[in-house]
Amino acid sequence: MALDCANGAAFASAPAVFERAGADLVAVLAAEPNGTNVNENCGSTDPGQLARAVVAEGADLGLAFDGDADRLIAVDAQGVVRDGDDMMVLFALDFLRSAALDGGLVVTTMSNLGVHRALSGRGVEIVETDVGDRNVLLALEEREWGFGGEQSGHLIFRDLSPTGDGLLTGLLLADLVVRRGPLFAQAESAWHRVPQALVNVARDTYDDVAVRALFAEIVAERHVDESDVRLLIRPSGTEPVVRVMVEALDGEVVVRFTQRLIREHDVVVTTSGESD
Repeated sequence: MALDCANGAAFASAPAVFERAGADLVAVLAAEPNGTNVNENCGSTDPGQLARAVVAEGADLGLAFDGDADRLIAVDAQGVVRDGDDMMVLFALDFLRSAALDGGLVVTTMSNLGVHRALSGRGVEIVETDVGDRNVLLALEEREWGFGGEQSGHLIFRDLSPTGDGLLTGLLLADLVVRRGPLFAQAESAWHRVPQALVNVARDTYDDVAVRALFAEIVAERHVDESDVRLLIRPSGTEPVVRVMVEALDGEVVVRFTQRLIREHDVVVTTSGESD
């Protein structure tokens, strides 16, 4: 295994936990915090160096934590980054096979349409909440369900912990790989991600009517069924932007919409995240 500790809370605990669990750690990255370098070009928000290390060292699995170690993003042996959506599909299917799903799955509005298509087709009930792991937990408690999470890597296994815990998620994912086989093969056979894009538009220039009209225009041009596309618009809670997410089975809808949006609106390059 390879670990990226984000120069944060997991810098000492993650290597110790996984070594004690029996992992052969071929690389431990970003494990030298100095008080200012947390999440700096590393961790779950920037897993590029981990992906390169996994391939270079021949690791079976890479795990990237965020600064406070409640989120986890994985990398498979081919160097492909696997986010919370990948993990939720695989865990849900594993629970389903062993009759341990304990209800359905709770996701947020940011989860890919492919998650819904893959799991609903297998009889898994999915409930969607607003962004935020607190909202996921409230939905789980309300229904007395056991599992849910966010695309960003906040996963909640309610029977084990009432909050996201990257170390716990990583241990369970490593166990899943040992039991079910390579992460790449599992993910590729379990589901297909629908083309998706997120654009941040400056809040003070955002025109909701114009954005929705643009979306409707492109959907009509491509003759796409409404059930095969999705537009999500939400103001950021941490930055002066409106986050506009589009996804569609027809990837050309995503390309044309985002290109026009960028060309015709004041788009902001920002460190967007699901947790805001």
